[in-house]
Amino acid sequence: MSPLFKSACAVLLVSVAGCQPASDVSKAPEAAVDSSEDAVEVAGLPIAHILSGKIALNPDDSAVSIIDIAPLLASPAYQNQPTFLQPYDGRFYYVAGNEDDKTDLWVYDLSSGEKSQVTQTPDKSEFSPKPAPDGGVSFIQESEDGEMTRVHALHDSGDAGAAVIETGPVGYYEWLQGGATLAVFYRSEPPMLQFVDVASGEARDVFENVGRVLLSSPDGAVLFAARGDEAGDYEIVAVDVENGASEVLLPLPPGAQDFFLAFSEEGFPAMAYSSMGTQLATYDFANDSVWHRAADISELGYGSITRISVAGAPDKDGNLPVVFVAHPVEE
Repeated sequence: MSPLFKSACAVLLVSVAGCQPASDVSKAPEAAVDSSEDAVEVAGLPIAHILSGKIALNPDDSAVSIIDIAPLLASPAYQNQPTFLQPYDGRFYYVAGNEDDKTDLWVYDLSSGEKSQVTQTPDKSEFSPKPAPDGGVSFIQESEDGEMTRVHALHDSGDAGAAVIETGPVGYYEWLQGGATLAVFYRSEPPMLQFVDVASGEARDVFENVGRVLLSSPDGAVLFAARGDEAGDYEIVAVDVENGASEVLLPLPPGAQDFFLAFSEEGFPAMAYSSMGTQLATYDFANDSVWHRAADISELGYGSITRISVAGAPDKDGNLPVVFVAHPVEE
């Protein structure tokens, strides 16, 4: 095992990507609006649905299968970027379009089916929600003119969601080193991976052609990112946060740049999730040499799968909840 993949954070069972500090980060900020209204279509953004399922381990051959797949948020609108709260409590953040052609943040509760609005900003969009390391939720927020996008945080204390760093424009991000460092997808051409010191604001370039998925190791010392080549193929790369050294962990399936990682008790990557067209794909680092199909959603009327998030704890039946984004086939 490469030293780059070693992690000092002890976790229970299998940990999801992005282990947070010991503070209570499962609390979402109080909802701006408690609403059952559906999301709406946003100009320039694709129709995107959020589906749910359960990851089950087949006791006969140890193969992973994904069962009970069904549309969860399926309005003819933009609903994207689901991310489970940590520690897992049955809820996940997501982004939905609003009537002002912008996007807001919401929380969905799998046990009750209730959804609550977290942000309500008619003049600007929020996206890329994640649990913040010191409580509440972090996200990307655009400026009123739409030109600048920075990482913001909305805490349980009820602050207005101030910018965490001045670096921008950024498209995606991940918390590292207990919140001391941010990895950001800097919106240059080609896009650049940067590490930003939160206290000083100092940014370091790491590599070009970074993909939109950025995931932390359980201890925050290693970033796992997608990196593309000139042909448009992506691979998962592990990057040491301290010195920027990187090495390839795993090529992604053809046509995919989204992935999700689960970790072993020792903090090593244990399972990877991605997509192959309409198929959800898995890779077991202990046993696999190729990606395996775990489910196919083509019969549900979808043409592709993108964002994937896996819960950090099993449900009452011992299965791991999973949510992901799928795009309907155009008629």
